[in-house]
Amino acid sequence: MLVAVTTTGTSLLTNAVNYVFKNPERGQKLEQIAGIIEGIRDSTRRMDRAALEFAEKEGKELENDERALEKFEKELESELTAYLNEAGEKVASAELNTLRTMEEKSREKGRKDIQLQEGKIHVVLLHSDTITGRVCANALSKHFEKNKISNQLVKTPGLEFKPERFMIYGLNSLVNNLIKIVKEFKKRGEVIFCATGGYKAELALANLVGLLFRVKVYYLHELFNDTVIIPPLPLVVDPEFWERNKEFLKWISKNPSTKEEIEEEFGKLSTELILLLEEQDKRLYISPVGQLMIEYFKESQTTGPEIGMDFKIRTSGGHRAAPSISQKQRVTSLSDIDNEDAKKILERVKILGVNEVILGEFHPTKTSETFLKVESVKDNTLDCTLNCKKFTQKLILITSSSEKAKNVRFMLGEKATP
Repeated sequence: MLVAVTTTGTSLLTNAVNYVFKNPERGQKLEQIAGIIEGIRDSTRRMDRAALEFAEKEGKELENDERALEKFEKELESELTAYLNEAGEKVASAELNTLRTMEEKSREKGRKDIQLQEGKIHVVLLHSDTITGRVCANALSKHFEKNKISNQLVKTPGLEFKPERFMIYGLNSLVNNLIKIVKEFKKRGEVIFCATGGYKAELALANLVGLLFRVKVYYLHELFNDTVIIPPLPLVVDPEFWERNKEFLKWISKNPSTKEEIEEEFGKLSTELILLLEEQDKRLYISPVGQLMIEYFKESQTTGPEIGMDFKIRTSGGHRAAPSISQKQRVTSLSDIDNEDAKKILERVKILGVNEVILGEFHPTKTSETFLKVESVKDNTLDCTLNCKKFTQKLILITSSSEKAKNVRFMLGEKATP
């Protein structure tokens, strides 16, 4: 079954407000929405922003009265449902418009990969930690249930109208939620992101998570009549950077600290690391992108051997170890490699996640530099040539999977130098 993770915003509410504003007679039945319009009549802000702020304020004033807040939410949700039924899915909701357009375009191309039908799709509504976000998501969930479409609600803690909470806690929660959902549902079928609703920062992070965790991201601009697909690309985070900085990144993710405290513990931070931090109240926190890097490498280490673990070197059948990059008759580890430049290249290969290196044919020759060149990739292996200043040697690099082999090829580039 296809799983569509949908960043869910408040377009249902703002569209309803605009609808009643243009059709005031509908306010007799949609009283809550008419009340919002009356409440923002003197506002100088844009109608959609003013409506959200007013509705949120109305709800917040009831937070100490659980029954009154529940009544307010139920009534607003009921009116949004009535508006949705009257205006239609594609007009009323950015989220539904995206899903229906995806379904239509898929059908036009003769495919059935996206079908909003019972048993064909499961929709995950990822919503903000706000009253308006919760009400809109609940209304959409009830609409899916009415149409017998499997769905679930997932709240993102901290994603609210408070900048200090939103930037640090909220966006980090979003990254964790997206990755958790991908890991849970990828075992059952294909996962896609529908990144149309919600805050702009949500869309940017959904794109990043999609790129790194191999998830297609669908986006529908309000002026387009088609969806834009951002495919997963063969991108990997530099494992060498991770190896150098993983202890600090894990530490700062749990211990927000002042710059002075950090430098006392870890020394002066590089520009690369500073880009992965956010400052608030003179303390540095892990940024959402930094949190994404941590989660990416956690996942890498659970789907394959840990970087640098179980790294083996051996000779292929029929080839003696000497003469080669090692003069020893038996080669099993990096410590057995005599040539320092070759050893540096193999250390890099090890960090990239290669499990085993097989030493092949050795030929005396002369080159101006030392480098490793990937000749071909097949399944989980890479056939390479190691060119040193006095010889060349064939190497076979073995990884845990074909995807890992492609990533290693990408990271090594045309030439891997010491």
